[in-house]
Amino acid sequence: MIAGFADLLNKVASAGFAPRQAGQRQSVFGKTCAPFGLAEGCNFMEYDPIYVQGDYLFWGARNVDGRGFDTEQNRPTNLQIPLRRKG
Repeated sequence: MIAGFADLLNKVASAGFAPRQAGQRQSVFGKTCAPFGLAEGCNFMEYDPIYVQGDYLFWGARNVDGRGFDTEQNRPTNLQIPLRRKG
């Protein structure tokens, strides 16, 4: 994290956190952090399908309108171009 971003988070989302400093980590797990859309007790998750076939790994394709995979209704219906395991 860079200093400017740490300063911004200290101004807009400081409740429940130690003062943020550049290069230092803090967990947001289970905490309210409005800039990231997190509410206390609710942890971020995505309903992203992963499919493996042989040496190929497929991830769910992003929605063209920019929606995340944060609900089952937003789950992708197609897959991205696969990654191939280097052998």
